Amino acid sequence: MKIQLTNIDDALECPFYVKAGKKHTCFMKLNMSAGQAINLVENPDFDTTSWNDNCEGKFENCSFVNLLYKIDTEPAVSVQTEDYEDFNPFEEYEEEDEAQPEPETKQPEIAPEDLIHVRVQPVEHIYSVKVDALVYPNNQMLLIDDEELNYRSQDRIQAELDKIAPPVAMGSVFKTTNGGEHKGGVVPKIIYHAVVAAQSRLVSEAAISKATIKSLTQADEDGCKVVAMMPMDCGNFDLHQTANAQLNAIYKFLQTVSTKNIRHIFIITTKNDKVTLDIFNEKFDRIFGEE
Repeated sequence: MKIQLTNIDDALECPFYVKAGKKHTCFMKLNMSAGQAINLVENPDFDTTSWNDNCEGKFENCSFVNLLYKIDTEPAVSVQTEDYEDFNPFEEYEEEDEAQPEPETKQPEIAPEDLIHVRVQPVEHIYSVKVDALVYPNNQMLLIDDEELNYRSQDRIQAELDKIAPPVAMGSVFKTTNGGEHKGGVVPKIIYHAVVAAQSRLVSEAAISKATIKSLTQADEDGCKVVAMMPMDCGNFDLHQTANAQLNAIYKFLQTVSTKNIRHIFIITTKNDKVTLDIFNEKFDRIFGEE
């Protein structure tokens, strides 16, 4: 008896379901009996009555599949995936005229359950992003060096920090408000001050790693879902070292801390800061893998 494949489609379904004479049959069964198969494979649960059934070239009907593998009859758990390519929670805070009604604040989308999204994000204004919390790099004296943050918070954030006796430990984190709700103010309601620079403003790579994990852990405990982090170079530390330490710390946080609330972590910088964006994106691809 000669056998033949009728066309390539048959082989794509099952290469062993061939034409033998005037009908199709399993080439394997032509050369092996059920008894021989059972002697070769130890599977006490195999039903030999299925051996003579015609599989019609479909793997779900194949006797060899049932002989070689234990089939899980439970339904597979579906995994929800989403495309974040166009996701952007950073709708900027706009100055409104007195006569115009206050626009409704659009809440950022939340990632699927048990999925935390991390991305490097360029923004128009650092302090206008609509997130739950902002991680700000600070120094051991807890003196805010950014005049814009002082101006927009009407010096109220600094007043909160002045209640803490300096110098504080490197790698520590201190929580303040955003200085209150007022026109032109800071949008994130919580500010986490990550102490990564000494009194002399020299930044420590070890402090970046420690403060990053601490700030994210505290933000998760405080119920924050969306957290934005500024690059922790403080304007004078090597950006490659900063990005490597900060992103590795985020990766370690995700691997070691059992989170309850955080769904999004963003490294943010202004859109015109191309150097920082390029370096952080390069390190991001190496540490997290390209999206």
